[in-house]
Amino acid sequence: MFRPAVPVAFLYALAIAGCGDPSEWTTPRVVITGMLVSPGFLGLEYIGETARVRAQFRYQWLGGEYDPASPPEIPRPEVTWSSSDTLVVTVDGTGLVTAVANGSAELYAFADHYSDTAFVTVQQIPRFLEVVSGSDQQGRSGTVLASPVVVGVTDWGGVGVAGVVVSFGPEQGAGSVDPETVATDAEGLGSTEWTLGDGVGEQSIRIWFDRGPALWVTAMAGS
Repeated sequence: MFRPAVPVAFLYALAIAGCGDPSEWTTPRVVITGMLVSPGFLGLEYIGETARVRAQFRYQWLGGEYDPASPPEIPRPEVTWSSSDTLVVTVDGTGLVTAVANGSAELYAFADHYSDTAFVTVQQIPRFLEVVSGSDQQGRSGTVLASPVVVGVTDWGGVGVAGVVVSFGPEQGAGSVDPETVATDAEGLGSTEWTLGDGVGEQSIRIWFDRGPALWVTAMAGS
């Protein structure tokens, strides 16, 4: 039977079921029969995200009669934690797991001669989009702006997400961009060159990624 803690109702039942002179009761011996890591699977969505895993023990009662005045000792061995790949996730001595990079790893728990394993995946989810550089430029209409428009995609922890397809779309009369779509690099950055439209005045392009936010970058075109 799985016993992460001593069930109070069960202890009372033992006391009621006991027979004979209470002075002759012997204290039951509690032994560990197994260990289980919970949860057995973790999915982390941003670099730096943390979660906790715990080791629960299965117990067995051997012999004796329960005496409320002398409860049995419950063994609670120290648990040692480790990660199969510390470049993906780390785990400290308390079972606190921290995401380091995208990938997967196993967590190992050891206590006496018992052990169990949990599986962890880290897969960044893109959440935020920001302009890094290239906004509010000025240039002659019909020409390429001096600096590219650079944007960054980050996860909840503010770390860049690679491989996110970012789209750039000029508003009506705002010229053209090259490229129109780009996958972010290892730092979560993507850029495009903007050729202003033939008109004079403020022009803008819309920037977005799938299932993410959108933003606009403006430039001033002169004659």
